[in-house]
Amino acid sequence: MRLLLHTTLTAAVLAGAPATLADELRAPDAISVRFGSFSGTAYYNVEPSGYRVVVTLASEENPRPIRIETVLAPSQEVVLSGGVDGNSAPPTVIISRHGNVVTLESAAPGQ
Repeated sequence: MRLLLHTTLTAAVLAGAPATLADELRAPDAISVRFGSFSGTAYYNVEPSGYRVVVTLASEENPRPIRIETVLAPSQEVVLSGGVDGNSAPPTVIISRHGNVVTLESAAPGQ
């Protein structure tokens, strides 16, 4: 049986920027995301083992896509962080699940 649960994903995951208003989604709808100079999509599917969150990113400088997958149980999170030059804080995104809600939010530098 496939469950269709409401989820919240924050569409803005810009490095160093606070999270913005969330979009209500149903699995497996996707949203557009940014991670530093990379842009792409994020979505999730409900599976018996948890919520499989998939983020696919690419940039003009590196058009080969990067795919990140994680399965989250309730109250779990994963942190994505990328390298940058020595003058900037790395982009950091926290993907977390609380009950039926999945959020993507950027972490402020120094967190």
